[in-house]
Amino acid sequence: MQIEDLNPRRSCGDFVFWLPAVAFAVLAGCSDAGGSAHPVADGGGTPDSGAKAPCASASAKGKACDDGDACTSGDACTDVGTCAGAAIACSDGLDCTTDACEPKSGCTFTAIATSCVIDGACVVSGAVHKDKPCLVCAPKQNAKTWTADLTQTCDDGDSCTTGDLCQKDGNCKGSAAPCDDGNPCTADQCQPGKGCVTTDITAACDDGDVCTEGDQCLAGKCKAGLQHKKCDDGDACTADACVTKQGCASKPDPKACDDGNACTADSCESKKGCSHADMKPGDACDVGDKCFAGETCDAALKCNGGKAVDCDDKNGFTTDVCLADKGCLHKFNEMPCNDGINCSVNDTCTGGTCIGIKTSLCPLCEKFFSETVGKLIVFQIGKNGTLGEGIDVDGDPATCAPADSCGDGIDNAASALAFFINKPLIAAVENGSFSFVAEFEGYQGEGQEFTLNLYQVSMGVGSKTSGCNGQNEVCEWEVFQAAMTPDCKPKFSFPKAIVTGGKVKAGGAGTLFAMDASIMGASNATLYVMGASITGSVKFGPDGKTIQGVAGVLGGAVPQQTVVDIINSMDSALFAQFGMTKAAALTLIQDLLEIDIDTDGDGKADASSIGLRFSAIGAKIIGFQDKS
Repeated sequence: MQIEDLNPRRSCGDFVFWLPAVAFAVLAGCSDAGGSAHPVADGGGTPDSGAKAPCASASAKGKACDDGDACTSGDACTDVGTCAGAAIACSDGLDCTTDACEPKSGCTFTAIATSCVIDGACVVSGAVHKDKPCLVCAPKQNAKTWTADLTQTCDDGDSCTTGDLCQKDGNCKGSAAPCDDGNPCTADQCQPGKGCVTTDITAACDDGDVCTEGDQCLAGKCKAGLQHKKCDDGDACTADACVTKQGCASKPDPKACDDGNACTADSCESKKGCSHADMKPGDACDVGDKCFAGETCDAALKCNGGKAVDCDDKNGFTTDVCLADKGCLHKFNEMPCNDGINCSVNDTCTGGTCIGIKTSLCPLCEKFFSETVGKLIVFQIGKNGTLGEGIDVDGDPATCAPADSCGDGIDNAASALAFFINKPLIAAVENGSFSFVAEFEGYQGEGQEFTLNLYQVSMGVGSKTSGCNGQNEVCEWEVFQAAMTPDCKPKFSFPKAIVTGGKVKAGGAGTLFAMDASIMGASNATLYVMGASITGSVKFGPDGKTIQGVAGVLGGAVPQQTVVDIINSMDSALFAQFGMTKAAALTLIQDLLEIDIDTDGDGKADASSIGLRFSAIGAKIIGFQDKS
């Protein structure tokens, strides 16, 4: 509806009144503004020529209209001819947004700086998607959706990939995992859900030994071929052989020209070969039997005569024999002997020494102990023949034991016993029934020899009362009188010990370590370790000089019969816990235990190498336990 202005327009301040036909000004001070007639704009706004004003007539009051403001609702014509609505309340119900209203667009919900609003829910800045670890809430980048974070760690769930990384699209992706176990006798491939899988193959291979030929893969391992590389340097005076990791090697061969006649002088020249000059009657000769000496040649060029060699070493602890190819040998025996100490009984030859059993008739020992002492907290048989588990017992870096689990010349054939012996041995060390301390007697510092003694001990009364833990604390200890010989010398002693560069060495050929095997569950048996030696490392205190701990290996050779005696004397119940009888265990041990050390020099192995791992912490010896 359009109302024509028939009177001049009057203005009163900011208000303009448009009056119908008989219009007049109603407030004093209103002035004539003049002007032509205008229609009333809808909502009471500025008149718009030609537009209809739904709220202009008095009858329009209450009718629905649109005031053009998105922040109001329920718009209706008022009694003054305007269109107005009630302000709307803007709220999304989220604590992480700022709620507002824009007249043109309506309600707005803006996430605060430390949050995102994703799928209608608040997400804290830095939060990671529960299913996709590469997606995080990053308000600065995009507060309305998840943002890919390339710095996140992830797992694409594929066992056949490696180096998984987050991608720009928010997914996790890795590169193909290499499946190569370095074994030429297996085919390697990756199977989803399993990862790398190897399959044994049959093919030619190289076992790394230049002296073998025709090597073949068998059961996943490269086995040496039956063919052996032949070596010949063309010199008749040398012995040629192929040396593993080296190849063909030659050395002078004193037997290259041996004609088997002791009465000819055999010689060799590289180019000419062998020559044999006759010796004169009466010239000394050798029939090749080291048990005879003084032979001479006769006119018929025959070697005759000679007298038997005297092999008596005047040592009652040994049995003297002579072998044609070895000469005199002196094997330790276990014959009765006399240790020269009146208070001992049952004196017996043991490892080349006469040892008697100490009795109550022997005087109580007194000794001043060194302040450098360590209490053993670990003492057990090494699990194989590798560094830290055994030592080089035979002094030959080319040999090791056990054959299927050794290297670097380390010998520990007795590791086969670990399965049976370590359990009770470890328990005895931990519960205190087997307590030993190592004394560094005469230790003055690195580079100076001293004597390393081992004593069986019990904890002193003071330490017991205070609850001292012998496995991790410095406690006081008392030495058993039984740890001393009848003449009051340490029963277990390693002479000429030395510490150099933080490494300790002690013992060697001629050193005997004999331990009561009852600790291992055996009765009336002794574990003998011949040629016993110790190698290890020491732990220095803050001053760099004081020894506070030591760890290493005690190794040597255990006679075969000693092992059998120990097994036979062990309680049958010990083997029952492993589901076998003592007889079956003995058979198993004899099958597994390698006899790899020759202790008497007859060329035949008669003992097993052994390595006993140990470690010790600081301790203090306060004297002897039994003083009366």
